[in-house]
Amino acid sequence: MSGFLDSSTIRSKLHRPPGAADVIERTSLLDAYPIGERGCATLVAAPAGYGKSTYVCQSLDRSEKRCVWLSLDAADSELRRLLTYIAAAIETQFPSACEELLACREMPGFYPPRKLAQIFAGEIEALNEPLILVLDE
Repeated sequence: MSGFLDSSTIRSKLHRPPGAADVIERTSLLDAYPIGERGCATLVAAPAGYGKSTYVCQSLDRSEKRCVWLSLDAADSELRRLLTYIAAAIETQFPSACEELLACREMPGFYPPRKLAQIFAGEIEALNEPLILVLDE
């Protein structure tokens, strides 16, 4: 990883949770709703304990696309921190990605969110291959 990960960046947030050996695969759900196969975004919502993360992990295991994972908490709502984590997550699969986005984070005037979204979209497009970005809250 490059040098933008400082001591405040928790690297464990950049990896998906380990799967349990005794989990039953939900084949019909996985076949009907594969993550990253239909459209640009997938929202998986259910109460705590319903297996959202397990389903996403199982779906990713079936996917041929590169996947990056970011576990979020309340402190990650600060935009600069969020950008750092997203870029760090993407860098786990694409080591030289998101350089422009990271440069923006260091600017004293910090761009408005709409401009940052445009920069982020450009960075993702520049990867030239599909990417599944999981934001797990």
